Amino acid sequence: MEPVVSSNISEGEISRVLLDTVAYSHTTNITLKPDVYAYYPYVYNILRPNSNIVRHYILVNQQNSVDVNNIVSTYHDTFMECYNKFTLVQDNNYDIDYIRDLESSLNELDNIYNENIFPLNWIYWTYRYNNESGAIGEMKKRIQKHKKRYFLQTRKVKAILGDFCDSLSPKIIHSILTWLKKNNPDKYSNVKRGAKEEIIHTLTSKLDTKINAKLCCEFIEQVNPVPFLKEFDIKLYQNGKRQKNAILREKLKQKFYNRETNYIKNVYITPELRGLPDNVEQNIISYLA
Repeated sequence: MEPVVSSNISEGEISRVLLDTVAYSHTTNITLKPDVYAYYPYVYNILRPNSNIVRHYILVNQQNSVDVNNIVSTYHDTFMECYNKFTLVQDNNYDIDYIRDLESSLNELDNIYNENIFPLNWIYWTYRYNNESGAIGEMKKRIQKHKKRYFLQTRKVKAILGDFCDSLSPKIIHSILTWLKKNNPDKYSNVKRGAKEEIIHTLTSKLDTKINAKLCCEFIEQVNPVPFLKEFDIKLYQNGKRQKNAILREKLKQKFYNRETNYIKNVYITPELRGLPDNVEQNIISYLA
């Protein structure tokens, strides 16, 4: 069939094309299995486009051409990838590595939607990909619940056994992120706020930015040091007089390097807790959490 082209897209035309796209498609049920975050299965009726009909409709809106069936098919394929990864997350007891792999696909799914609100908006809500109790929303809700629980369980243990960045409070991690976004928006503007563990993971794993004593010293040189004194047990006043910011910054820098030295791991067998190999340390963290 020849493509149908329209230069002026009316609401009626949009509805007709979308309905026709659905007419050449199929619907299928998917089920999100019950787990610790849902006590019964959730069943969703999802649109499955007919991949044999390619470029059935092309709409031209000003200079932009929209291949309806191709967009819907791409979105559906990516959605099914997310669904399969979510099943793996459940089968692996919400392992954090599987969750991060799923979140990468969910972000890709969001990008496809944001770049193609037409024609996806109508299908997105009508076929429960993500309405108030849609499949995407349910997957995101469950993994967010787990991450919050997981991070709270492991945070105190990692503050003792983890790396230097694990010892820093959420307050200072968020402040460092704000400073990075201000100094280099091109690189850091897309880093999402959330749990400090997620911020650390994004900065270190995806942007190759290590949160170490050197970075903290660069940070503290450009911000007000007072909000971070309590975390490092530094007094604002000495002998009844408020200490100058320059002096406070130097004391904080010394604290940064002292703490980093205490968090350096080594491979030698010693009676010190911080001298344990990484794999043993992770086992202890898992047991205590």
